[in-house]
Amino acid sequence: MGKTGGGRGTNQYAVKGVSRARAQSPAVMDDLVKDDESVKCVFWPGGSVASEWHYRDGKVQDPLDGSPAMIYYHEDGSLKIEVHYRDGKVQDPPDGTPAERCYFPSGALYSEGHYRDGKHQDSPDGTPAERCYFPDGSLSAGYHYRDDQLHDPEDGSPAVRSYHSNGLVEHEGHYRDGDFHDPEDGTPAVRWYRPDGSVECEWHYRNGKFHDPADGRPALRQYYPDGSVEIERHYRSGQRSDPDDGTAAERWYRPDGSIEDEAHYPGRKVRHAHGTRRVP
Repeated sequence: MGKTGGGRGTNQYAVKGVSRARAQSPAVMDDLVKDDESVKCVFWPGGSVASEWHYRDGKVQDPLDGSPAMIYYHEDGSLKIEVHYRDGKVQDPPDGTPAERCYFPSGALYSEGHYRDGKHQDSPDGTPAERCYFPDGSLSAGYHYRDDQLHDPEDGSPAVRSYHSNGLVEHEGHYRDGDFHDPEDGTPAVRWYRPDGSVECEWHYRNGKFHDPADGRPALRQYYPDGSVEIERHYRSGQRSDPDDGTAAERWYRPDGSIEDEAHYPGRKVRHAHGTRRVP
């Protein structure tokens, strides 16, 4: 299907960015001390600053002027990553601005993340804990977190929503305590959309595993561009399995709606009803 659930958070991006910066920089560090603050710097081979870490009282901490405790730069000197800390933990500043921001080499904002006591957390006004952007500044994705785990917000909207460059929704993912999980109304935990807005596929989950919903619908459906069903798969606790009525666990349909092939899964043994298509 070419799709995977979930999304990459800004914290993961930052960690990878840090690793790249450190790997490409010489092990040259300089400790600068001013009043009760200290700064550790790493330099690019050409002499420009690759990163700087600010400390107070022995902990990574924002300087007294409120600037970020951790800053990484591209080799040309442009800003790459900035992160605010309080008492050694990533933390939104008092004014509520995101603790973490990452930038494209052009200087445009790539992502921003809200943290509380070192954990991803939606801001008090409900703003997603993480937001990512296209180079033109339009929103590419939003991620809601509760206590460092992806989790649907109180209004029941999906924890993850990403967008095509034309502004239409690309992907929606419902989560509960970090796992894919269908909302109580039976909405699929995951939906992928084409750039024209049509549904490409939808997946039902229970506690992070593919599972048919209570009404017997297949856990997985993939659609042709006209909206007709292309593939259906039934699952039970993450395993493909024939439903209780004995119909095939998997069915492939032609564009005219007729069945092209089907496969039964008694246990985990595959038995083709007809046709020659291989089960992926």
